[in-house]
Amino acid sequence: MADDIKTMTDKTDTIKKRFLEFLKAKDGCGNVSFTCDKLGMSRSYMYELRSEDAVFADDWDNAVIEGKMVLGDEAEFHLRKHMVKNVVAVIFALKNLRPNEWADKKQLDIPQLESVSDSLKEAIYANYKDNLKRGTSKNIKEPTSREAIGVGKGKLQD
Repeated sequence: MADDIKTMTDKTDTIKKRFLEFLKAKDGCGNVSFTCDKLGMSRSYMYELRSEDAVFADDWDNAVIEGKMVLGDEAEFHLRKHMVKNVVAVIFALKNLRPNEWADKKQLDIPQLESVSDSLKEAIYANYKDNLKRGTSKNIKEPTSREAIGVGKGKLQD
């Protein structure tokens, strides 16, 4: 009986190892359903194994991240080489897999804006207006009121 349990454990470990290797590889590209389908494994069984083994769950999460990075590398390779017939699909993949590098717009977060003094907010807004006049802030939506940037009350003055 102990031999049967050891054999089952070894088989389960082999299944987990094979699953993780394929999941993080170019062929699996971080997609669990695709990986299970290609390996002929039951998706629900793999999730059951995941729920029973915290180390396997962590390895799984890392394999998904690594697989998506590999997919991003592949998309970037094809974009740079122009060897893909559907470049739009490659661009879409890059924007979604690597938004920090390929997004059209960058989001700027200004933490703790409440702690910034009104005079500094006024200076920031004045700088924004100067850039807007010079045409360097075209893609930034203009706030419609001083409340939008946290300064005083009423409409902005030009």
